[in-house]
Amino acid sequence: MILTQSANYSCVNQRGMVLHMDRSNNSHSIAYDLLDTDLSSVTSLTEFVVAHTVAPLRAAAGLPAPRRGELEIGPDGLRTETFVELLSKPWNVEESSAIFDHSIRALLLFGWLFPESLPTQARPEPTLDSPGSAVLNFAWPVFIHSPEAIEDLVAGLLGAPTSMARTQVHRPERNGTALAELGQARQLVAKSLDPVPTQEPVTQIVDIGLDRIGWWSAFAIDRAIRADVRRRLVWFGTLGPTVEIGEQGEMRLDGPIIARDRGVFAADVPESITGLVLLDLSEQLKRDRRVGRCGECGRLMPLNAWQSKRARNLEPVYHADCRESHRLAYFRKKAADRYRAEKTVDATN
Repeated sequence: MILTQSANYSCVNQRGMVLHMDRSNNSHSIAYDLLDTDLSSVTSLTEFVVAHTVAPLRAAAGLPAPRRGELEIGPDGLRTETFVELLSKPWNVEESSAIFDHSIRALLLFGWLFPESLPTQARPEPTLDSPGSAVLNFAWPVFIHSPEAIEDLVAGLLGAPTSMARTQVHRPERNGTALAELGQARQLVAKSLDPVPTQEPVTQIVDIGLDRIGWWSAFAIDRAIRADVRRRLVWFGTLGPTVEIGEQGEMRLDGPIIARDRGVFAADVPESITGLVLLDLSEQLKRDRRVGRCGECGRLMPLNAWQSKRARNLEPVYHADCRESHRLAYFRKKAADRYRAEKTVDATN
């Protein structure tokens, strides 16, 4: 299905998602996923938050993707493999600017929604002061959350009952301000996909291959991006004390401060939820002139040229992770059909 300038915004069945670090190949969009998220539903909002906070930060650290049940006790009395890996496997955030956009946006989104569930130095204000250092230092307070823990935080966000014990990094709280801003950003994204109105001012269309959205919507989105997104020079490094071992084997931190400097690069950094969502939306407008829906999960997705051609031929298109799920389901069905056919033959004989 191809959507040119309009979209069906009805909610669809949600599913877990894994983000890929290379933005040019990332088929998920915060803006488009937000359109398909019911902000009053704990389940729907949980899946949106997991996909755009925990998932990209675990990927940046080389850790397993979040999945439900990863905290369950196995039959041997031990935690499941994913949880064991998460806590015991040495992790390091990839030291590449390629992971910066997804990682900083994940940190900020989590912080704006659940500020009480982050250490003070990892909350949005200090993160925006030094975004490069924050990405390298503070992925862990977010990626340690399981989908169930995020669901509990989202329940608190919506004022619904919560069930998990409160800890230093798990403090469910209502946050009507953040929810209201998410809703307003969602409305702006929805308007950008509405049919372009044929009202004043009278418009002569000059088609040079660019996307068109409504005149008033374009100016509203531009003003919001101008106010809430900053072009930054990101110092990609960390500052930390020298660790020395004393005579009694104790650790001493009174040595010189060490800077681990990886260099600098430029990046657009959002300074609000609105800026984050609309920055993502503006990036989708550079890709192609088409938006479609995934044949597996039904969510909106930007289509590349190859996918646009498939959609025009009424063939299904998929997010990268949905395509893998679809492929596995296809082969499972083929195996089940073959098994049933063999059983039928055996019964006949």
